[in-house]
Amino acid sequence: MTIRPQSLYSAEIPSEEPATGPAFPTQEPTRQCITALLDGYPVSGHAALVNRVTVHEVDVRGGNVPALSRNHGTAMASLIVHGDLQASTGAISRPVAIIPVLTDSGKAGSRETTPKGKLPIGVIYRALQALVASRGNPELAGVTVVNHSICDTYAPFVRRPSPWATLLDYFSHKHRLLFIVSAGNIAESFPLGDVYADLNEFNIALPEEREAALLLAINEAKATRGILSPAEAINGVTVGALHIDGAGPQASGIDPYPSVRMTNLASATGFGVNRSLKPDLVEQGGRFAAGCSNIQGGGGVKVHAQTAAGMGHQVASPSVSGDLTHVTRTAGTSNAAALVSRACNQIADAVEDAFNTDGTNWIDLPTRAVILKALLAHGTSWGDIGDILYDAYPPHESTKHAKRKDSIAKFIGYGRPNLERIISGTDNRITLLADDEIQHDQLHEYRVPLPTAMLNTRDVRSITLTLSWSTPVVTHSVDYRGVALKLVNPDGKSGFWKGVARQLQPVHTTSERGTLLHIKLEGGKLIKTAQADGIFIGVQAMARHVSQHGQPIPYALAITLEMGQSLQTGIYNEVQQEIRARNAARATTRVGART
Repeated sequence: MTIRPQSLYSAEIPSEEPATGPAFPTQEPTRQCITALLDGYPVSGHAALVNRVTVHEVDVRGGNVPALSRNHGTAMASLIVHGDLQASTGAISRPVAIIPVLTDSGKAGSRETTPKGKLPIGVIYRALQALVASRGNPELAGVTVVNHSICDTYAPFVRRPSPWATLLDYFSHKHRLLFIVSAGNIAESFPLGDVYADLNEFNIALPEEREAALLLAINEAKATRGILSPAEAINGVTVGALHIDGAGPQASGIDPYPSVRMTNLASATGFGVNRSLKPDLVEQGGRFAAGCSNIQGGGGVKVHAQTAAGMGHQVASPSVSGDLTHVTRTAGTSNAAALVSRACNQIADAVEDAFNTDGTNWIDLPTRAVILKALLAHGTSWGDIGDILYDAYPPHESTKHAKRKDSIAKFIGYGRPNLERIISGTDNRITLLADDEIQHDQLHEYRVPLPTAMLNTRDVRSITLTLSWSTPVVTHSVDYRGVALKLVNPDGKSGFWKGVARQLQPVHTTSERGTLLHIKLEGGKLIKTAQADGIFIGVQAMARHVSQHGQPIPYALAITLEMGQSLQTGIYNEVQQEIRARNAARATTRVGART
């Protein structure tokens, strides 16, 4: 019984903080539910969740789960609906469906787990079967996102996908679902090498010195801190946890990363199946303090993630007194996954509005899951932490930069999503979205109009490309993916326009091993002319197994064109008008709404 939720709870709320949450919004959701949460039984009457969640029982019954044991499901639902309560930007506009799969372990002080006497993968299977069989139920008809913040604590991914991951991949492709999976928490400590002789030296060191030592040490230990099953699922989005939350200055403990936005000390590292990129991205997962101890026998210090008062996300929680506004703190990759599921809801609102202008209900599209997946990753980047790790991590030889980038990608994937870049456009930026189905040996060609503002100038311009798809899996083949897609130019290569070049990001060959490809191109090279019919961007499909030659593969392609913020370029209007003027444009190409 090693199936566990992937968050840890603070032992206490600091005395200066209220034990109850903020005044929760009372307005009810106005849009269709798109998210199912497979987790523990919630305190559905909690003020943060009332009228915002629906519970659908399969294996776990409410009468068998004591109210005080309903921690994780309540916390995850709270994060999806409100985000971090101490820094909430408001409730999402959609309800959340909860299918309980965790119950009380029956042991004092133990966390929730799957029901005794039932195979864990069977519990998940029956929950998913019930979900897809209930599409006629208005409360579940639109479910596209499945939050899966549960991992097998003692089953790190090793080489081949687990049956659990294969189950998620099967349901993802067959039923057009997007699984948001936590990377897993690693509780084991790791050594700091010979930097500090003992705990006293570590404790009196300057914060910036400790931070540098921890960054290098956790990189050395990453081989023993791999993602936990089923985080290797190839069709899902695996989420790592950043050392960020909305709390103020810490109240206790040693902050391991006081100045950098690194993954927290518990977040598991990649890669995935066939060295594919995992985690796919990262989101704030709450902060942990650095728990430290001396290494017995050999000298030195070892470090592990430790909950601390004043650190972590504030979430809804059961209460001993029955207080239905009670809150607590928690941190972990579960939190990060829940916040990504929240982001999917916010992206879905913008997508729904854009498709409604064409009279299309996007929920009915076979590409609905990959649309969310593409847009979720489209705003990601490595940011400052990528630059810091690129300078710090070995090997430092210029000829081995790919290995250094792989080391960074094992922690942060493509980086953290920036929703503002996805759900809104500006005069200087426009995002185009295409979705379709493709089969083996086909090439879908897109021509992206190049704005005049990108020509005859040395000002920085950028083009961002994100391709996502879902694939059937072939468990007995080496590749595992039934079909792979690529982005190509007319020559079948990856160079799209000479006015831009690849930026600091995961190695292209690593990115192409999964089902999510994200490329950020940037440059200031002077280009005087452009192709009359626009930039050629091709989506090419290739089956990895003969049995998949006729399989339709849903995909989505997001493209953003952008100029420097200081320039008034009118890119949005120019490209929008050009796209709309093309009578021969593919019907599946749409321009997102501007806010």
